[in-house]
Amino acid sequence: MSASRYAERLSWADTRRAAAVLKAAYSAGGRRQQDVAAALGWSPGKLQTSVRATVRMLPGDALALAAALGVDPAELGLGQ
Repeated sequence: MSASRYAERLSWADTRRAAAVLKAAYSAGGRRQQDVAAALGWSPGKLQTSVRATVRMLPGDALALAAALGVDPAELGLGQ
């Protein structure tokens, strides 16, 4: 992955913070992984990678997942 591609991603701190909020909403929502992934047009693997924070998230992915889970984007704490 090129350096410019990494620059587009959230910092590790922002990724972990956002993932914690999103994982809690995902777990509490009782939705099936396949349903959430399909609603976003993602693979189930991409969804799990996002909520587990195993790679730095793209800002758009974090916001899309927040919208799909009904999470206020301000709760993600991006850039703080």
